[in-house]
Amino acid sequence: MNYHRLLLISVFYFGYFSPSISEITKTILINGGGCGVATKVPGGIVVSHDPIALDIPISNTFNCLFTIQSYRPRQTVRLVFDHLSLSPNDCAQANIEIYNDKFANDSSKLLSPTLCPGTSISSLEYLSTGNWMTLKIQANVVGTGIPKVNFSASYSAFTAKPCKFSAQETNCSTLNRCIYNELLCDGVDGCGDNTDESTDPPANCNATTTVSTPNTGATNPAPGPVDSATETTATISTVTSSTTSPDTVFPDLTPLVAILVIAGVCLSVYVFYILMSFSWFNSLIYACLRSCLQYALRRHRDYKRKKKLPKAGNLSKIYPESVAETK
Repeated sequence: MNYHRLLLISVFYFGYFSPSISEITKTILINGGGCGVATKVPGGIVVSHDPIALDIPISNTFNCLFTIQSYRPRQTVRLVFDHLSLSPNDCAQANIEIYNDKFANDSSKLLSPTLCPGTSISSLEYLSTGNWMTLKIQANVVGTGIPKVNFSASYSAFTAKPCKFSAQETNCSTLNRCIYNELLCDGVDGCGDNTDESTDPPANCNATTTVSTPNTGATNPAPGPVDSATETTATISTVTSSTTSPDTVFPDLTPLVAILVIAGVCLSVYVFYILMSFSWFNSLIYACLRSCLQYALRRHRDYKRKKKLPKAGNLSKIYPESVAETK
């Protein structure tokens, strides 16, 4: 077997396919080709259009799925809408359904409420019970009504218990949630209590960090004309600064450790394979094995011999006269 090829393949596989934590991502559905996408990141933003000011009428029946998977199996998914505008005023023509599953075909997994025209998104938070959540955006042309779907939302993966890896995760202050440090100071409330965007510990964000405006959702007005620069800052929440925490945040070194371990094992096997071609190495191996075997047999014989010897309490039964004289 060619062991140096095995070494190269192992390094490539674990280096390329091993999971790595990505920073917050943005997915554009309707005019960005994001429909049908399944994402697996610590958190992100999903919008219907880019820029969000676009309110494009939908001229035919439209169904769009967007699936979110938490970064780790032990995590669950949190979804919050920042902006929602659906028209006309008919839920059958424009709606958004959120499923507590990686599929959107089981009505028993449908999370409440279904978003319809006029639905208030104020303080509305969707939480999954597993590590999957799916958005289903539907638009149906009925009669003369032209449906429009316009929204922006943020999502994050969290663990509903204290953090185990302080170098990679952060505890939310008022909620029993643990999120990845990649969500700190990114302009999006990943905790739900704004811990990750606060200038106080543990986030220690700069005061200049842009934080997304909380959703009001009272009337869900359609977006007005917004220039691209203003819209990017207000809705997409572009971050212009990073954390100033005095504690150094180390990246996840698990993939690197796995690569080094596999490389070390493959290298050891390869070196052993090369040395086996030398007669002196074979003689050395055989001598070591013979010595180890002789030592093991000797220890086994000693153990059996000691096991046959009588215990101190049984001496009177074997030598009753000598024991009596001693007493």
